[in-house]
Amino acid sequence: MADKDSNHIADWKNPIVSIGMTTLTFLGGSKHSNHPIEIKASGVGRHVESLMKDSIMYVWENERVKIANKRLVKLVESEKVRAARYS
Repeated sequence: MADKDSNHIADWKNPIVSIGMTTLTFLGGSKHSNHPIEIKASGVGRHVESLMKDSIMYVWENERVKIANKRLVKLVESEKVRAARYS
């Protein structure tokens, strides 16, 4: 996983089956999180995933070009702000 400047900031483990749990692990010393974050699908399939961190809702969205590419947005006052991208 990379930040907006394409710097590697985390590792992403995604199960093959949609009922599994995704694990997001930030690099040591990261300002983002000092522990792995577990993400569960919000519905059938892996097209809608969300998590809460510090009382802020984050949502993984598929990019239109390729379903394997995702972007993480945080919801700030009903607006989506890009936080990261995974491809």
